[in-house]
Amino acid sequence: MTILVVSCLAGTIGLAADEWMLPEPASFHSRGMQLVAEIFPPASRQNQGQRALCYFYELGYPGTRWDVTPTLKWKAELANEKMPVDAIVSQDGWLVTINNWYGAGQAHSLVVYDPRGHLVADWSGDRLFADPALQRIARDRMSTSSVWWNQHAKYYFTRQQVLYVSVSPDAVIRVNLAAGSYRVGPPSAFRDYAATAADANADTEVWKTSLRFSSITDILATRTAR
Repeated sequence: MTILVVSCLAGTIGLAADEWMLPEPASFHSRGMQLVAEIFPPASRQNQGQRALCYFYELGYPGTRWDVTPTLKWKAELANEKMPVDAIVSQDGWLVTINNWYGAGQAHSLVVYDPRGHLVADWSGDRLFADPALQRIARDRMSTSSVWWNQHAKYYFTRQQVLYVSVSPDAVIRVNLAAGSYRVGPPSAFRDYAATAADANADTEVWKTSLRFSSITDILATRTAR
């Protein structure tokens, strides 16, 4: 028994500690900010439910007055019990959330929603890390509560409803958004990857804004109440 305890403790040496604050409302937008996903954790303003709630907007051109003229495209609960850690939005309306609050690389590590807000795929870390290439990366990026598998990831949306997630120089995840499926391989395994990675319009980042104090949803609620 003593040997087992020592062995377990030794296995945790070198793991980084995670500090999780309470999740706060946040927005994630596409390139050019034409599309914005505002996500509220449960029991917060604009969300009295039990799961994270997303309001997905299309924004008009702000003009010289920088007016906000949004159109709500869809509103739906997300798979996350509390909040996704990050999200990316394609220019044609796909929302992909990344990791689950209080435990990255576990449940809901990569979740796909179509342009109408319907859940297409929900992959856990266990599922993703079954691939040997991702398994090695996950092992190297493990902390006390999480696996930060996407710590250095780069994201590319194509016009063919494909998302590439470059996790390392040797490992790329190719997500077929419409089919809700994925493959893992080196960059050379995907013939259109090099051209996609070189396309500035395909390059996508986690463009995140805190909504701690105000949001489009709050503005619309105020306008409706007048």
